[in-house]
Amino acid sequence: MRTYLLLAAAEFQRYTTYRLAILAGVTTQSGFGFIRVSVLFAAMSEAGGTLAGYDQRSASTYVWLGQALLAPIAIFGWIETAEPVSSGEIAVDFPRPVNLQLAWWARDFLRPSFQLLSRGLPPCSSVLWRRPTRHKAPQSERLRGPCGEGIKRRLRSRPA
Repeated sequence: MRTYLLLAAAEFQRYTTYRLAILAGVTTQSGFGFIRVSVLFAAMSEAGGTLAGYDQRSASTYVWLGQALLAPIAIFGWIETAEPVSSGEIAVDFPRPVNLQLAWWARDFLRPSFQLLSRGLPPCSSVLWRRPTRHKAPQSERLRGPCGEGIKRRLRSRPA
């Protein structure tokens, strides 16, 4: 067990070494996040304020949580296990006195948590820490939907 903890610690240290790469990742994720939010907000304004049930606040949360989880989930692929297999270097790992799969798992164990903290939270912090605003929708938008129609009828039939 100590071997796997040492592997995890060494891999964590390897990820913390490249601070400029972390800054580049935060900048890239933030830039693409702002592009996605602006495109969604433009589509929402053309659609009349909501789009597929999302208002601006929930769409913004959707985008920033997605941006925060890109690196930890490794959605664009993690090829560190595929490269040694395709090049044949994995033959060196077989005679080692550790379980190969557990060793790879130990190396990848702290990667998602480190990337979530270093690359995920900075772009997402604008959503997480902003002060909630109290936006009151216009009367016509609050009474939409099947229940809203009944409320509108009752309001119209009420004596003034």
